[in-house]
Amino acid sequence: MVRREDRNYPTESAGSIFRMLMRGRPTEPEVWPNGKPGPIYIRSEVGSDPNFNFQLFDTAGKLLYSDVRISTISMSSELSRRPYNRRNEYFTAELSGKKGQLVFHNTRGQVLPMPWASVWYGSEKHPLIVNRLDESELPVEYKAFDLNGKLLFAAPAGVRLEHTLNPRLLLATNTTDNLRALIHLDKLPATISFEFPEIQPMYNGYFKFKKDKKQGLLDPNGKILVPASKFRSLGEPNKMQHAAFRENKNVRGKLVAVGHYEGLNHQSWVGVNNHGEEAIFHSEPTPAEPPKPAEPMEKVMESEEVVVMEVRNNDTPILEEMPAQTDDYVYNSVGQSPQFPGGAEALSKFLTENLKYPVLAKEYGIEGRVVVSFIVEKDGSLTDVKTIKDIGGGCGEEAMRLVWAMPKWEPGQHQGRVVRVAYTLPVSFRLP
Repeated sequence: MVRREDRNYPTESAGSIFRMLMRGRPTEPEVWPNGKPGPIYIRSEVGSDPNFNFQLFDTAGKLLYSDVRISTISMSSELSRRPYNRRNEYFTAELSGKKGQLVFHNTRGQVLPMPWASVWYGSEKHPLIVNRLDESELPVEYKAFDLNGKLLFAAPAGVRLEHTLNPRLLLATNTTDNLRALIHLDKLPATISFEFPEIQPMYNGYFKFKKDKKQGLLDPNGKILVPASKFRSLGEPNKMQHAAFRENKNVRGKLVAVGHYEGLNHQSWVGVNNHGEEAIFHSEPTPAEPPKPAEPMEKVMESEEVVVMEVRNNDTPILEEMPAQTDDYVYNSVGQSPQFPGGAEALSKFLTENLKYPVLAKEYGIEGRVVVSFIVEKDGSLTDVKTIKDIGGGCGEEAMRLVWAMPKWEPGQHQGRVVRVAYTLPVSFRLP
């Protein structure tokens, strides 16, 4: 029996202890508390499977689980820098030979009563989002629990749930046709109405949506602020647009979005305030610099970098024309591509170490490559995750789970500016 007085315990916080555990320290058997008075103790143990080398005890020394793999709980990347983030106080435990993850708090003990295939933490005000353990019965089902383990919402089969900045609002996606909807936990609908082909959360809590090839705006509670009727594009304002809005005495409120009407020239933009009111702003074009004298051909040929340029009638070279000049423009090719922290080798290692082969795919011998697309945002977070090629058996869902679990990337750059970039990632599934 393991008791508190059996040895001197280290005083590190729970977060630092779990980080050391994830790095494989210590190598000798050790019993550690979680850094605070609480029910869970973790002991490293070298067993038959090096991946499952921990045991969980309660404060009385009673063994709860043996042969356990400890992991930090997954978290939505867009929420990681928001208030009330106590992710380090939670962890998941996967039992050797059994499917799913148990969820623990480092002072309250086990949070959810049963194991789940995947678990996402939002904040101390957000619910936990989980998906169903049994992947042999597709499609996977998602549920939302509060942090005390009470069921808040069970999504219908085939509906994926994601966090938003609003703790009481969930983004739901019908995986059959990729239509989307917002679910308010305080006003649960009898049936979900999937009416939006696209809903994209913005960093300020608002949502832009697409309907009938036009874009509109939802407020942080999911109510329509601007209908999808006039805007061909919408996005978040930049610093210059915020300044222009503040200096204009004819507008009120707070600037929450900018966009372009169909037919509006590229030098103009439309500001939308928090009341849904719109105002057109005209930007003066920047005077073009006089062309420089042409360099001798011999000097040009010395350059190692070859750039293909389009030349207009005014002889001004253009690398790429930005159709709307808005911050939400998504590039397909840029000068400096985004990359996973540490590069391609680190990405390959992450996929190899974290991929969990779906049960159904194993049973039917399904192998192949899944292709996932997503957008690398300017802060490195990943959004708009989609499967564009699936091989079935739960492999598509697993590939998307891997992307959601990734840390922030190093964002892409174009012409010296950090920009949003569309990215496609192949994920290979090979049976041993």
